[in-house]
Amino acid sequence: MTGGALLLRFVLYGAATMVASAGDSWTLGLGLGAFTGLLGLGLERRLRAAFDSRPAILATLALLASGPANGISATPDPSQAVLFGASCLVFFVLAGSSIPSAPALGLAAAVSIGPAAFEWARASWWHIDPVNLLVALFGAHGTLYGAPLLWAGFLGLGGLRREKPALARLALAALGPGVVSLLLATDQAEASTRIATWLPFLLPGIAQCFQKAVAFARRRPERVVSGAAAVLVLWNLFLMEQYRLRLLPSDDTVSFAQVTSNSAGLLSRLFGTPAAWPANWIFAWRLEVPLDRWDAIAGRRLFANEKAVAATIEIGDDASLFAPDVPLLLEGFGARRTCEQGWCRDLDGAGRLLLPLAGVGRGDFTIRLRARGQGVLSLSLNGVSTSVAAMTESLSDVTLRAPARTANRGFNVLSLSVAGGGKATLDRLTLERDLGNGSAR
Repeated sequence: MTGGALLLRFVLYGAATMVASAGDSWTLGLGLGAFTGLLGLGLERRLRAAFDSRPAILATLALLASGPANGISATPDPSQAVLFGASCLVFFVLAGSSIPSAPALGLAAAVSIGPAAFEWARASWWHIDPVNLLVALFGAHGTLYGAPLLWAGFLGLGGLRREKPALARLALAALGPGVVSLLLATDQAEASTRIATWLPFLLPGIAQCFQKAVAFARRRPERVVSGAAAVLVLWNLFLMEQYRLRLLPSDDTVSFAQVTSNSAGLLSRLFGTPAAWPANWIFAWRLEVPLDRWDAIAGRRLFANEKAVAATIEIGDDASLFAPDVPLLLEGFGARRTCEQGWCRDLDGAGRLLLPLAGVGRGDFTIRLRARGQGVLSLSLNGVSTSVAAMTESLSDVTLRAPARTANRGFNVLSLSVAGGGKATLDRLTLERDLGNGSAR
């Protein structure tokens, strides 16, 4: 191994962290980059004992380049970099044993679940829900959503169990408890801290996938070429669909970025964002919503502040592409328009809103909808609690009071309907909860 090749890999391993963390301080960015580069050289050396050199290098690069995407050193945070480095050191030591002992497997499990246990011990409230796991892995800021290459760390475990069972047991000892700990949500939750301690244990699975991919490409090169051709055909189909839907001008040039953005939007609407599979499929099936809605709603929470007793959704006020009310509105709502002194949206007959709640309190849960129109407006929360009220010609509150037990942590559906299929104009939705007394545990 030449000094030039070693230096090049050192730079490559640290480049992503350096760029991500250099925004506020180049000195700190260079320091964290150098630290990550040294970690990469050590991890690569450990992998070379079990895998060929190319898969070992590619796996190390994939892991360290994915770190900033998951929040590891995405901001200048030496303490988090040290935590990640410590977990890399634990992996380096434990993976050196040909047959990991029970204490070694126990240490791997303890390291991976340590941050979650520390959060739980300090939390004023906590709850366990499968939705927490889906959001942490596949939400817009999730581990696998931001770094799809890490999927290889899980997919490679099958082949690893047959060919290198000792490494497979070590990886499973850390990844199992680490992933399960994502079921827990607390007021102390920090996703990047949670994943920092079990990320290095994805390396054996990633290296296994790369090694199998290299072997397959050598053995069946024609299939690799056929796969690339299929991707190009799919790209062309999406391009033609863009012209059919008039998303692109027929008599002018367009940028590659615009074509790519449109294609990604079509793919997300038709099949869901691949990086969010299967969470977006589960979400769409449970709530009967479009597949692409998951990307905008996962991880968003009303009452994120544990002491807040009210939350407000302004309907129609924001005209930007990232208007906070748009992801919450499902079917039945029109474009924003002026009403009295502000902006509103029309409800045509019936519609639904998503309410992602961090907590619902202990007493009655109150929903106030500021609306106007003719006829009777009906509100129903999760198909259980219902309120019916007559609307007036000017904006006034329509109120639904529901017991806290009818609302859920996570996703709730508020259904609206106007008797006789009429229209209502909606201005604002206000949610109020009664925190009561005592622990939220």
